[in-house]
Amino acid sequence: MADPIGFLIPILVFGSLVLMLAWTRKGKELQAFLASCVYLAGMLGGVVFALYPVVLPASTDPAYSLTIYSAAAAHHGLSVGLVWWTLGMILALGYFVFIYRMFRGKVQLEGGGY
Repeated sequence: MADPIGFLIPILVFGSLVLMLAWTRKGKELQAFLASCVYLAGMLGGVVFALYPVVLPASTDPAYSLTIYSAAAAHHGLSVGLVWWTLGMILALGYFVFIYRMFRGKVQLEGGGY
């Protein structure tokens, strides 16, 4: 057992799946949505944990696999990218807050629609 924290990932995934299904049946939509977010993050985290340090495994020879060491950019590129990523995420977050506030609430069908 190289890293015992790896046992927590399946527990997180299974627990969030059970909660998602239970809260969906009870009509607790927000809790079910948040549980599905945890489920997806846990599944992705499990893949990352299982493949680390490989980012993209090669099908021909493991020597050709893309690893975190071979895929890393230079320090200056990472610094510039971090600044632009931060600004972009702030802009995207502001946009989503604006859009979700503009269209908040459940959709109500008027008349005899489908």
